[in-house]
Amino acid sequence: MAEGMFKFCVSTIIDKKEIKKFLAQGNGAFTENKTWKMARTLFLESQQIGARMPLILSDAAHDSEKLLCWAVLRKIELSGDRTTVEFDGVKKIQGNRGRTDLTLRSTGRPIAPMFIKPYAICVTPDFLE
Repeated sequence: MAEGMFKFCVSTIIDKKEIKKFLAQGNGAFTENKTWKMARTLFLESQQIGARMPLILSDAAHDSEKLLCWAVLRKIELSGDRTTVEFDGVKKIQGNRGRTDLTLRSTGRPIAPMFIKPYAICVTPDFLE
């Protein structure tokens, strides 16, 4: 894990076209129709200690198992039953990494193959650079 990185991260799935756009721009934002309460709590904790909290992205439609890129969260805003996320520093994930390479914060175990939830809070992996 890179220095200054928060111990937890968020893994989520979104449309691959959006991911390509984020990679080209180096930053991005999206709104999710779920409330990421724990993610926001942990994000605020990371800000208080001056650590960067990663966001890991996978393709929602075709291959949600492969980890495509990661970024640093800049904002998690809750509004009703929606969450808006802003991030920058988007980078491709090197190597052939999958969601099963991530460890769930809640259980301490790897994410199961074909994990169907739209996002997960995980232990920040060492392979992020």
